[in-house]
Amino acid sequence: MLRIEPVIVTGADPTKVISTESSFWKRYCNQKSQLQQMLLDSLPGVVVIDSRDIINKSDCGDFLCHMKASGQKKVADLVILEMGLKKIK
Repeated sequence: MLRIEPVIVTGADPTKVISTESSFWKRYCNQKSQLQQMLLDSLPGVVVIDSRDIINKSDCGDFLCHMKASGQKKVADLVILEMGLKKIK
């Protein structure tokens, strides 16, 4: 039997990419960070490739960090590296 291990790629760290000048956005960042951690904690036995620490504000296309091509490329490169895949140029 073939054993398949799912890979979960999470988004950006909201505390790094969202300007938290208002109390609303500070609460939002805290809640989003907690929800991301809950997701990671609720998936025992799963291989997680966590990309949250490689995405910066410069990789975001808007203030909520819908990633630009630079962010997508960083995530893709990390997945390729972590999974030992061959990079296609």
